[in-house]
Amino acid sequence: MSLTCCTDSSDNYVEFSDDLVVSRGTEFCVECGRLIPFEEPHYLVRGWYFGEEGEETDISKHTCCEECGDLALSVLSLGYCWSYGDLRDGVREMNEYGWD
Repeated sequence: MSLTCCTDSSDNYVEFSDDLVVSRGTEFCVECGRLIPFEEPHYLVRGWYFGEEGEETDISKHTCCEECGDLALSVLSLGYCWSYGDLRDGVREMNEYGWD
């Protein structure tokens, strides 16, 4: 299955902005690839990695449209991991085969 459970021992995680931000230029959603027009609300997403000695390293910065961000936050709150670009397929697959 494409969606996998995240554990406390994962070596990376994503962090969403607390609030939606407004686009100041041309942005694209990291999940669906849709253009986020000027002044449309969206999320900022940062990827973090834990190094061998436990240090956190900022590995990516992305934008995510409100619709995809809300879906990703819902899936993350259930304890699943999120791989950019696979969310809808993963949710569709889980609905077909179960959320174990």
